[in-house]
This record gives sequence, C-alpha cells and structure tokens, in this order.
Amino acid sequence: MSHLERAGLGNLVRKVIRTTGIRTGAGRAPRVHDLRFTFAVHALLRWYRAEVDVQARLPALSTYMGHSSILSTQHYLVFFDAIAQTASERFDQHCADFLQAVSLQGGDL
Repeated sequence: MSHLERAGLGNLVRKVIRTTGIRTGAGRAPRVHDLRFTFAVHALLRWYRAEVDVQARLPALSTYMGHSSILSTQHYLVFFDAIAQTASERFDQHCADFLQAVSLQGGDL
C-alpha cells in the first residue's frame, strides 16, 4: 500500500469516526493509532487466553500491522493488567509442578 493509499484510508477512518460520533472514555474521537493499539493488545490477550505460542505469532502480527520489524510492533504491546493476569496464569499452569518440586526440596526460587 502506497503512502497516498494509507493517507486516504486514514482520512476515511477519521471521517467514519467523526460521522458516527464514536468517542473514547475521555470523550475525544479515537485516533487511527488508538485503533491499531487496541487491535494489537486484543490480539495478544486472545493468544494468551487460547494458549497460543505468543512469541511465535508476534512476527505475523508485526507483518499484519505493516511493520518492517517486531521492534516497531513492541510500541503497541504494553502490559495491561488483563494481559499480565492471563500470562501469569499461563506461567503458573505450565510451571506449577516444577515450582512446587523446588519448594518441597527447600531450594531457592
């Protein structure tokens, strides 16, 4: 997609947001960046909940978002409470036996 096509798509999205009166919780119109951010965070949360290998999926997310590298996508992947909780539960599920064994043996974690 060329720069002109992306600019046209951004203008169209802004027009739809303005026409429909969509607002954020703070009462302002969302930016295209906000929509991309929400998409990326929800994809990450969906993958954690579905027990998908998140690390393996990140390059696909990066490509889908039009980034040349995963480093560009990192900007969108902040750690929200819901993601932290889901990741923690997943870690506990996969490592609980190991952590319990170490604890029972009196080892340091």
